[in-house]
Parts: sequence; C-alpha cells; structure tokens
Amino acid sequence: MQSWSEIGDHEESDPRTVLAFGDIHATPHLLGRVFAAIEHRLSRPTCGRPVVICLGDLIDRGVALRETLNEVFRFQQMHPGVLRIVRGNHEETFMAMVEGRLSKDLAIEWIELYGGVDTLAAVELSPTGVLSALKTGSSVGLTKEASILYGLCCRMFPSVVVGRCAFAHRSIDAEMLVQRRELTVGVHGHDITQRIELQGGLINLDLGSYESGRTGLIEVSRGKIFETSIHKDQIV
Repeated sequence: MQSWSEIGDHEESDPRTVLAFGDIHATPHLLGRVFAAIEHRLSRPTCGRPVVICLGDLIDRGVALRETLNEVFRFQQMHPGVLRIVRGNHEETFMAMVEGRLSKDLAIEWIELYGGVDTLAAVELSPTGVLSALKTGSSVGLTKEASILYGLCCRMFPSVVVGRCAFAHRSIDAEMLVQRRELTVGVHGHDITQRIELQGGLINLDLGSYESGRTGLIEVSRGKIFETSIHKDQIV
C-alpha cells in the first residue's frame, strides 16, 4: 500500500483533481501499478472531474513497449477523455525518425545508447533498414505497429496547464510556462532523481523507472499537493 505525503499548497482555480506521473520507459508492470493507484484515487466520491497526466517518455530503454501501450489503451478505454500524455524527448526522436528528420548519427546514438533498438524491435522495424532509409533520405516504411505508435505520439501534447499548475516533460519547459503565465508550480520528468524533488516551484517525478522500477505520482486537489512513489512490484 502506497503512502501519500502532503508536499505543498496549490492555488487552485480549476475544480478538477489532477494526477500526474513521471517517465515510464516501456515498463508495463510499473504503469499498471500507477494506473491502479490512480483508479483507486478516482473512485473516491470527492474526486471531482479528474485529469490524469503522463509526463512523457513512455517508450525506449524498457523491453516491453507493446505491453506498455496496451496498458495505455486499456486505461483510455476505461476512462475516456481523462488521460493527457505529454510528448517526451524519446517520443520526439521516434517521430523525427519516422518523418526522416533524424540524422544518421543521431539515429545510431538513439538505437545504440538510448533504447531505440528495443522500440524498433517492438514495432517490427529493422535498425539496418531505418539507417539505410535515413542515409538515402527516403521515408521509413512503417509496419502496423509503428503506425500505431506514431499516431499516439502525434496525439501527445507539448505541455498541459490545469488551473495554476503547468505540466511538461523537461524542467526548462515547465519553468518557462510557470514564469510566462504566472503559475504556481511546474511539474516535470526527464531528469532522473532518487526521490520526488520539490525545488524552486518545480516538482520532478522521474525516478529512473527502467533501472529502479519506480516513478513519482502526485495529486493536486482542493488547494493541496500530495506525492507518492510507485514501484512495479507494489501492491496498491
């Protein structure tokens, strides 16, 4: 059973309950635990109109992308209109590859160092074929699975603002939104940390899921912010 702690006040100008979680990186057991914890919170009669925000980087590094996407689609089917997914840098790289905007050098780096090889395997694309297409400037032929992932990436948001709280993948984007729109707090992932960090009006939820099996989860509700961490083997 996860333990929630209050970490701050929030000037709420929107009646909705907001739940946000950090980077997942193709770890479906962790995402399943996150959604279970969220569904438990959403079942409360005081929850109000909920918004659930994924802070990006669903893909790469982990080896179970298909199962991860199935968890996303299941939650969307069970709770239509509730989930907002912010586009992370790994989704941006995948889109650049599909659209032929990724240089061969960056593609090699993505494939060999940042988990692209596992993503390509999951969507039945050959790294050799991808690199050959990028080298010649031709389009990457998409499988059905790759088209599904690309479509999901296209529907993701650069950022989300609810009430006076900004949600973005990178800290710099969250900070810019807070400053430009005079918001109260910015929530982000991307920068791996050992525990949920609250610093200078920014909350970091990236707990290194693909190595630690953990991610951060926060709830913004009724003028308060609560946080907890979820482990892939945790009983919710």
